[in-house]
Amino acid sequence: MTITDRAVGWPARNAFVPLSFIKGSGFLKLTADGDTTAGANHLNFKLDHDRGEIALFDAAQSLVDFVFYGPQSTGVSEGLSPDGSAKYRFFNQRVPGFPIQRR
Repeated sequence: MTITDRAVGWPARNAFVPLSFIKGSGFLKLTADGDTTAGANHLNFKLDHDRGEIALFDAAQSLVDFVFYGPQSTGVSEGLSPDGSAKYRFFNQRVPGFPIQRR
């Protein structure tokens, strides 16, 4: 699988290690800072603070999921809530895995 900030034109921008797994109800924290020397969870691109996109592709480069996001604020995360729904909400937490506090 691959993840990118450029769904059209560069779907395979950052590839995941083959046979990587996330257990059920688990998560994977990725840092889009462009610094792959900082560890395996650091992506080779940075996300725009103003607005942008994040896309996930399978091995055949078929789109699995896509998010277009608007302006971001420091210290605020955004995600689907409840988990697995189609509704996006803002959270006061910056780190995945902590109890959710809705804004």
